[in-house]
Formats: sequence, structure tokens, C-alpha cells
Amino acid sequence: MTAPELRRAARVIVLDEADRTLLLRIVDRGRVFWATPGGSLEPGEDEEAAARREVAEELGLSGITLTPALAYRTTEHLVGGAMRRQVETYYLTRVDAQQADASHGTQTDNITARRWWQRPDIGSSVEPVYPVGLADLIEAYLTQGAPASPVQLPR
Repeated sequence: MTAPELRRAARVIVLDEADRTLLLRIVDRGRVFWATPGGSLEPGEDEEAAARREVAEELGLSGITLTPALAYRTTEHLVGGAMRRQVETYYLTRVDAQQADASHGTQTDNITARRWWQRPDIGSSVEPVYPVGLADLIEAYLTQGAPASPVQLPR
């Protein structure tokens, strides 16, 4: 059995002025889940550039400021019908909630909804929220700042 092809991705935790987190509801091949904005890197693109591009495409926000990488996660899942080993790098940005207007997004992919979440609600969601450990990661950032090096999140 051959190892799945590597797919690098960048994701962004978007916080507003009230420390709420913007999550996207995704429906993909019958699976429903909530996730941070983001996606795979394009050829020649680094993680930070991909993170900025994805936020512009999915939320219509440009010129965002990113924290250093907060975390990473490695997982295997189907992408386009083929198994991939995805390595995701997570950044954080703060925005004015009023500026995150989904109608300005140019690529909706399988996004069916966008919602601002309070941290306690992330852990009690009936539908899965990715990455696992998101609320704890945000709490650590808010109380301790960015880690010296990215932490590893559960699969």
C-alpha cells in the first residue's frame, strides 16, 4: 500500500472584537461539519500567502494581519475522491465582525453557512467542529499569547 499524496493547507482562526470565532459550515459528500476558513496551497505558495488568499476568497477580507503559526495538524482524508495526507498550519487574525461579509467572498466551495461562535459553544456543537481542540487553542492564545513554536493538534 502506498502512502497518500501530501496536501499542504493553511487555515485561519478568525476572531472578532468580542473574541467570537467565525466558523464555516461545510457539506461535503454527505458529511456536515464546521471549520475555520482555509484550504490547500497553490503551486509556489507558502502557508501565510495561502492563508491570506483563502480568507479573501471565502470571506472577502483582504489585508489581514496574521499571528505567527499557532498550531499544525496532520490528518488523512478523501480529497477529490483520492486519499490525501493533509498537513494544516493554523494562524489567527482579528477582524471587525461587520467587515466579514460573506457576500464579498469569491469562492464558496461547499460552504453552506457562516456563524460567529462563543468558545463554550464550539465544544458543545452537535455537528463536528474542526480542528479538534480549537476552543482550547483559542483560550491558550488569549491567555498566554502565541506559542514559541506551533503546537500539534489532535487528528
